[in-house]
Amino acid sequence: MAPITNGAMYGQLFADSPDHCLFVRTLASGQSCQTQLVYNSTSGKVCVRKALLYARSSAPWSAPAAEEFDRDVRTVSRLLALAAKGPPQPRIPALLAASAPDTAGQRFSYWDLCNGGTLFAFLARCEAAGAPLPLGMALHILQQSLETLEFMHSAPEYPVFHRDLHQRNLVLHFAPGRQVPDVFVIDFGSAATCDPEDEDDFCFACADGDLPVWDVREILNLVRNSLVERLSPADMPSFSSASPSAAAGKEQKTGAPAATHPLDHAVHLLEKLHREFRDGNLQTVLRPPSLAKVIRFLRRVGKPLMTELRFADKHALFRDAVLAPLCKRARRVSAQPPAVCRSVEGLVQWLEEGAAGVEAKGPWDVAEVGEGWDVRRVLMRQEREGRRLEKWERMEDEGEESPDEDEGERLEAW
Repeated sequence: MAPITNGAMYGQLFADSPDHCLFVRTLASGQSCQTQLVYNSTSGKVCVRKALLYARSSAPWSAPAAEEFDRDVRTVSRLLALAAKGPPQPRIPALLAASAPDTAGQRFSYWDLCNGGTLFAFLARCEAAGAPLPLGMALHILQQSLETLEFMHSAPEYPVFHRDLHQRNLVLHFAPGRQVPDVFVIDFGSAATCDPEDEDDFCFACADGDLPVWDVREILNLVRNSLVERLSPADMPSFSSASPSAAAGKEQKTGAPAATHPLDHAVHLLEKLHREFRDGNLQTVLRPPSLAKVIRFLRRVGKPLMTELRFADKHALFRDAVLAPLCKRARRVSAQPPAVCRSVEGLVQWLEEGAAGVEAKGPWDVAEVGEGWDVRRVLMRQEREGRRLEKWERMEDEGEESPDEDEGERLEAW
């Protein structure tokens, strides 16, 4: 949608952003947090705003939710500070702004947009389209996930563990000019470090050998229970019950799997690292083994398979029914304009109806938006966490008149 130039428009401006961020639409709203697409009128880019819903609530989950929200910001800030020192670079969305941990009331954070949706939605689209997941794509997802984990686990002094790695915490992003998405890791609210001086995020192995922090265990679950299920029968590894060898009743060996299937070998290497980590880390400070060998193997075997993915006829359905629509949708999301109305009353009515079904959590203002979506001025301000209107303001230096009585009464009632 092109910017509207014929007359003033009005949009919802989040008051906690230093960059004049206008509401676009709600992405998701869970028990403790809400995420929204917002338009940064300073940079001209669409980004993501994450808001804590119950920062001042007496609900039993509000305190843990605030702790997780703060831990997410704190962990990513640390990882991005490490990444700023040079390669390798983790695939973690950049943190643009955030509230301080001791912020009274509303907590918020702003992030770079990953425009391709979650891995869960991606795999569901493959199933709905009847398009098997190409083996090259499965290896690509595994490789990029492990590369970010390797960066985290090899952090100087003390490793960082995600501890909540699953399909909805892996998101895709189509970079400009790219037809295949990159895989990013999000939501570090359950993350932990092995720094014993870090009272907030410190973790250690349990005496019984349980390893709740070990991300590779979750990666193995992802491969076995999610990626393999979407492969074609011809691409099934031997550890899958749906593989041709298993279907023929072929005996499965417990040693190193056959080297003919990349996923068999990758899982074998990861299981070996898992045993090494489990058996050698019953001390206070956890030292994860390096994932570099697995990553090198995946890069080597995955390169020709990714070329096949782009050009082979057998992957045409996947390209046409999954990748192409997702890429097109990602471009639209990245270019989505802010939600604006031609009158304050129209905007208020739309917001009152729930902004497409979900109330966007503030603090926010109503602002006049001009050509190119620049924010000209703030017209009214809403209370931080309530729906009640705190005040109605007009810029006196503009010589604007106050709203008529009826409109003012409607705004106050809302």
